[in-house]
Amino acid sequence: MAGYGTAAWDVATEATAGPAPADGAGRTEPGAHPGAGPEERSGPATGEGPPAAADAPVCGVDYVHEEVVDRLRPELDRVAGLSELFKALADETRLKVIYALSRAELCVCDVAALIGGSKAAASYHLRLLYRLGLARCRREGKMVYYRLADPRVGAIIGAAVGEAPAGEPAADPPGGGRVRRGG
Repeated sequence: MAGYGTAAWDVATEATAGPAPADGAGRTEPGAHPGAGPEERSGPATGEGPPAAADAPVCGVDYVHEEVVDRLRPELDRVAGLSELFKALADETRLKVIYALSRAELCVCDVAALIGGSKAAASYHLRLLYRLGLARCRREGKMVYYRLADPRVGAIIGAAVGEAPAGEPAADPPGGGRVRRGG
């Protein structure tokens, strides 16, 4: 079994190919298959995409680090219900609506114009965000205005597009450059 401080690819080699003989005989070279080197286990550098889930290293022993598990288990309650937020963020149109609401209070007609859709489509997305507790609304005569219920939701999107919180310098977007769209 690998000890503390052993390179990750050594641990992965033992998990996939078993421990090496004490004299090192029969050990495969990094990059060879099976039990290949770190390049293969950390994902190909050639842009082929990540390895299949079946290729991911798995522990070769059953051992639970109880002190870590006991410390983290109560913290998991903090993420309860967040899947609904991320489901809402997974739809690109709704993501645009949330981003726009993070920048200004908008009426249904404003949202429709921004997303290039109908008033019915804008209402659908706004109603869903309202039901999920992500948006609040107020009526002013015949107008209904929407805003984000929690500015932290807008901050999540702002961080993803590289916007800085108030008073901080802007960071580069993830990947260190401009986001490229399509083709």
